Parts: sequence; structure tokens; C-alpha cells
Amino acid sequence: MDHVIERERMGHHRSARPIRWPSRHEWLAFAVQVVLVGMVQLADDVIRGNFLPPSAGEALRNAHTLVRFEIAHGFFVEPGVQQFFQQSHHLFGVLLTWSDVEDIADSMYAACHIGVTLLVVAWIFVRHRQYFPLVRNTVLFVNLLALAGYQIFPLAPPRLTTGLVWHGRPFRFDDTIRPLIGVGKLHGTTIGYNPFSAMPSLHVAWALVVGAAVIFLASSWLLRCLGVLYPFIITWATVVTANHYVMDAIGAAIAVLIAAAAAGSLEWRWRHAHAWR
Repeated sequence: MDHVIERERMGHHRSARPIRWPSRHEWLAFAVQVVLVGMVQLADDVIRGNFLPPSAGEALRNAHTLVRFEIAHGFFVEPGVQQFFQQSHHLFGVLLTWSDVEDIADSMYAACHIGVTLLVVAWIFVRHRQYFPLVRNTVLFVNLLALAGYQIFPLAPPRLTTGLVWHGRPFRFDDTIRPLIGVGKLHGTTIGYNPFSAMPSLHVAWALVVGAAVIFLASSWLLRCLGVLYPFIITWATVVTANHYVMDAIGAAIAVLIAAAAAGSLEWRWRHAHAWR
């Protein structure tokens, strides 16, 4: 019994050990890695937005093909989702209008993609450093897969898809993101970006990586619950703002699975080689 108590005391002592805060050089290395990973998506916007723009006609045809696939399999729900929230609702006694939903969803779409991701990867870097390379490589491989998808299958998002029919009537999504991006202009200079980079959704893909990391690494059950909910919240934000179809989220999940397998294999090989040496 005394041995059991002693082991429990030692285990408690190890769990209470203070976390070593990264040095300036380590934070600099962290920042460089984050920037390099993020530049993969930026490169697509710069190159496709300014020098090699994708075909709008091909992107629109691909969107209609995707919509027909969703209709055939019974989950073309994006018009219904947006129309549901365009009506006023009461949530916990508070009136929720379409304008409120637009503001909330657009803010999530723009801010969480970068802000929450940076916050979580910084937490991993500080508290769970041994898992940071795995998460970093997973995000990198997801970005590379997404970049390949954008070139192979340019896809118009719902807000840019014309000629849709829903319940036997012509339907056009409300483009909620247009005021947010300022019609692609910044300080009077046109900024190129790839408007047909919808498959897979990087917003959903990053949310899945972040959610999985929180689920597996957080010690608090509340944080783990948030990790489970976070990808669904981001998926809702991308659908209700008409930035992505449901298939884009499914494509994101497939890309994350492939990227995680590749990153895990790379990490295992590196650790095995390091242990052998």
C-alpha cells in the first residue's frame, strides 16, 4: 500500500512539473515554420489570382456537377440552411436576425481560420512540444493537397454559382462575404486571389486538425468538448455564408485523413531513424 501511495505521489509531482517557456530563438523558429506553412495557400492566391487565373467556366461547370452529385445522394441542403437563417429566430430569448447571423458567421470565417489555429498551435508548441512537428506537417500536407485540388478541380463556391435550381425554382445564394473582402481591393490596389479554390475547404480542414489536437491533448473535458464542436461550427459558418458546399467539407475530411497518415508515417520514420542512431 505504501508503494502505491508513493507512486501516486511521484506521478502527481511529475504532472505538476512547471512547463519550460520557449526561448526567443525557439519562438522565432516557431514563427518561421508557421509563416512557411501558411505561404502555401498564399502562393495559390498570388499565382492564380494574378498570373494564371483558373477558368471561370470550368469552375462553374464543376460546381453544377457537384450540386448534381449532392442532389442525387440527398444532401443538397445548402440553400435550405441559408434560407432558414435568413428568417428571424429567437435564441435564449434574444432575437437573431439574418444580419446578426451574417456578422457572426463572417467573423468566424475570417477570424477563427487564422486566430484559433494560431492560438492552438502555439499552445501545442508550449505545452506539448513533442507533438508540434506532427501537427505542423499535417497542416502542411493538407495545404499541399488542397493546392493540388484547386488546380485539378477548380470549383466555384455557392455564392458565385449561377444557374442553380432548388425545389423547381431558380435559386441564387446570398453573397455575404463580398462586403468583407472589399471586392478584392486594399488601399486602392487590386489584390489577386483565387475565387475558385473551394474543394477542399481549408477552413474546415484546419478546424479538423485543431479540433483533433485539442481532443487528444487537452486535459479538460470542457476543452475536449470544444474540440469536438469546433469543426462543426466552422462547417456551419462556411455553409451559411455560401463559401462552401457540404462536399467541400467532406473533401476536407478526406484530405486531413491522408495528410495525417503521411505526417504520422514521416514522424514514425524520423523517430525510428533517430532511435537507431
